[in-house]
Amino acid sequence: GFAPFVNGGVNARTLLPLAPAVAVLAVRALDERSAVGTMRAGRSGLRVAVGAALALALLVALGELELARSQRDHAVELTARAQREGRAAFVQGHWGFQRYAESAGATSLERNGAPPPPGSAELVPARNTGVWLPPPERIAAVDRVTHALHLPLTTFGWEAGASFHAHTMGLLPFAWNRGAPDEVAYVVTR
Repeated sequence: GFAPFVNGGVNARTLLPLAPAVAVLAVRALDERSAVGTMRAGRSGLRVAVGAALALALLVALGELELARSQRDHAVELTARAQREGRAAFVQGHWGFQRYAESAGATSLERNGAPPPPGSAELVPARNTGVWLPPPERIAAVDRVTHALHLPLTTFGWEAGASFHAHTMGLLPFAWNRGAPDEVAYVVTR
């Protein structure tokens, strides 16, 4: 399509939410060409379509906001927990979770980089990319910390097949959440 050609950093899937608006514009163009009597019926249909598209867009935006807040809260809470326990905090993954954890004092990990020292805390978000659990022989304890997600749509999650931010979790930019919580593994290394 046009966007990936102009800007290689734009994922064509991210343009999918524009489909309802494009459909509305197409209906409007067809409506303007129709007879005056059918225009009134077409306009009420257009209002319904625009209203439905706005409601869907609002639900998606609120689902994204809820997930972003959950990721922020996890990052801040778990980095503070590691500091209270006297542990160095290390963060896996990318996106907002990494940014919030680093802002709170955690150090970013790379898969092929040096492992953190024994007794450290690794923060491993489930709804993220570039994450892995350390080998079992390096794990002293794992605490899976969850935050409930209450909104019906999500933009990022394996269980839903939604992957607005990366191509790794699914084909759709948003999907029904199915009640899965946002989870981060707090891994103490040995």
